[in-house]
Amino acid sequence: MGIFLLSCLLTSYRIYCFAGYEAPNLRKLADKVAAAGFYVAKAFEDTKLVISAIQSKGISAIGAAGFCHGAKVVVELAKDGLIQAGVLLHPSFVTVDDIKEVKAPMAILGAEIDKLSSPELVKQFMKIFSSKPEVPSFVKSFPVLLMRGL
Repeated sequence: MGIFLLSCLLTSYRIYCFAGYEAPNLRKLADKVAAAGFYVAKAFEDTKLVISAIQSKGISAIGAAGFCHGAKVVVELAKDGLIQAGVLLHPSFVTVDDIKEVKAPMAILGAEIDKLSSPELVKQFMKIFSSKPEVPSFVKSFPVLLMRGL
């Protein structure tokens, strides 16, 4: 299951989007996030609506971090130019073609033991960003990355 976090820079706005929201542990986490006063969105389209609402208040610099399935949401936002920076952690279901269309600065953090985003795939992402010097990036696979507990 995935978690997606959207942070609006220079403000206290935070939006969390949970893929697989029906999973009990993710629902508990989403409830805690909402109870703390943050926005919680369940899907990409919901997130786009929240971004529009925030931008209507004059906020123009928005960054996003996506974990697992949430990484796909961040990539889609970056492809559409809706965010100004992104971070992907254990990016699931993100393709080489997706990365080719990313327009925002991006950090990608993978794990050497990850079956959904293998080190080979992460290396392909690095190669794509190397050919796009106009898009700042940081791409790395780590020996261990916590992927359990959600």
